Amino acid sequence: MEKAALGITPLEQNQYSTRVGDSVYRVKLLDEKRVEVDGRTYSSSFVRTPEGSYSLLLDNTIFEIIVLESAQNGEDKSLQLKVGGSLLKVTIEDHRSLVRRSLLLAHPQLSTVQEIRAPMPGKVVRVEVKLGETVIAGSGLLVLEAMKMENEIRSTMGGIVEKVFVESGRAVEKGEMLLSIKTN
Repeated sequence: MEKAALGITPLEQNQYSTRVGDSVYRVKLLDEKRVEVDGRTYSSSFVRTPEGSYSLLLDNTIFEIIVLESAQNGEDKSLQLKVGGSLLKVTIEDHRSLVRRSLLLAHPQLSTVQEIRAPMPGKVVRVEVKLGETVIAGSGLLVLEAMKMENEIRSTMGGIVEKVFVESGRAVEKGEMLLSIKTN
C-alpha cells in the first residue's frame, strides 16, 4: 500500500500508531521479547500483575501502568492511564483504523441541502408544501405545467422545507431554483 495522500502512513501487521498526549509513536511488536518504537528496538516484557495493573519492562526500565478508563471507538482504542505518577491519554490505531479514517477524510459528507430545480420551463400551478414543513422521500412538492401537461415535482429525500422560491402562477425557466429542503 502506498503512502496516503492525506499524510496518513499505512501500518504493517503488528504495527500500531500510538498517540500519547500530543506525541505520536510507531510501535511494532517484533516478537514476545522485542518491540520497535519509532525505528528503535527495545527488549520488552509486558505482564499483568495480581493487583490488576500492568508491568512494562523496556530495556532496563520498569513502568507500572494502571488502566483508569478504556473505550473502543470502531477500530481505535482510547485509554486513560496512570504511569508512575503521571496521567496519560493514549489512543491506539492499527492498519484498519487508519485506512478507515483516510477513507472518511477523502470523501467529505454529501450536501445536507436538497435543491429542487425546474426540470423544464413552465408555469407553477400550485406549491404543495410550506416553509418549515417536514417531507418524506417521494412527497409531492409542487405541480409544474409545461406544454399543457401538469408534472408533479417530488422530493428525492426526506427533510424540512428550508426555502420556497416560487408561488402559484409564476413562470419558471429550466434549472431555476424552486425549493430547498434541509435533509435529515
